Amino acid sequence: GPCVIFARRPLCLFAPPSRICSMWNVYASSVSALAGRSVLMAHLRPVSSSRIAMSGASAPAQSYEKLKALLREVDALSEIQGILGYDEQVFMPPGAAASRAKQKGALAKILHDKSTGTEMREAIDGVRGREEDFDDVRVRANIRDAVDAFDKEARKSSDLAQKEAQLESEANQAWAAARKASDFSLFAGKLTEIFELKKEVAAVTRPALKSEPYDGALDAFERGMRAERLDEIFEELRAGLVPLLEAINAKKASDPSVDAPHPSLAFGDQWDTEAQAALSRDVAAKMGYSFDNGRLDVSTHPFTGGAGPQDVRMTTRYSANWAEGFGATIHECGHALYEQGRDVGAEGL
Repeated sequence: GPCVIFARRPLCLFAPPSRICSMWNVYASSVSALAGRSVLMAHLRPVSSSRIAMSGASAPAQSYEKLKALLREVDALSEIQGILGYDEQVFMPPGAAASRAKQKGALAKILHDKSTGTEMREAIDGVRGREEDFDDVRVRANIRDAVDAFDKEARKSSDLAQKEAQLESEANQAWAAARKASDFSLFAGKLTEIFELKKEVAAVTRPALKSEPYDGALDAFERGMRAERLDEIFEELRAGLVPLLEAINAKKASDPSVDAPHPSLAFGDQWDTEAQAALSRDVAAKMGYSFDNGRLDVSTHPFTGGAGPQDVRMTTRYSANWAEGFGATIHECGHALYEQGRDVGAEGL
């Protein structure tokens, strides 16, 4: 899909040419959408703390309570990142691009220090290897994933975290300018910088995987997946899809009418942008999207972002091809409904 919300499946941020299977617009939207979800938050699950209350609690239980409090603080900062990222792609004036990149870099450094500082390390060490002290399987999962995420993030310096966030913002703006001008050269330099930086980040955070740099980037978004396995999956898909696509194209070439839309649905300037926007809002509402806790705006490339289940934001875009905006709205609404359906009160866990 054209986007990824918060912490699900964004494009791996670098790949050798043989494995690049997504365009920059996927990366650009996912980077800003994902800005609102710290790596440390990515896999934690909501859980009741009633069984491990602080009163009379064991040392691991006390450490877990402290860990939850710290993760919620980190999550609040991450939500600010999410709003900055959404604003960058939807509302921000073009002249503010340089200052926004610096803002996001500075916030990323603060967030990294909070995520990997002394307090967090003490809380993590207090529960490390103590999963079996807790009966609740959700608590065990929280501990396992929090320790794993901390260990990876702590290998990265705060300066590297700052550089990464700032470069992502700069690259996103370069991509937007290149797309508008239809001039790849405007983006090529930043794309090269991104590839090199992501190689460095992968090697630092996942040193065991550095023999195949793509594995480190891939593991950040599909934990445990490896490039070798993806090659097998893509080969199997290719074997089935290429003949199917050839057959479809042959049929369309022999009989163009099979692919022709009904006259009333033909693309063209008759599709008023305001009417398309009204239709998109109506469809989203009928799908269950709450506009009390959400927005629907327009951006260069559709994506979903925001700051948690109470503030979920999605975008689409409109053109003479009415199916573009209509389809993008439905797609993004799927992501947005997932986020709006998350437990309120369990943010950060």
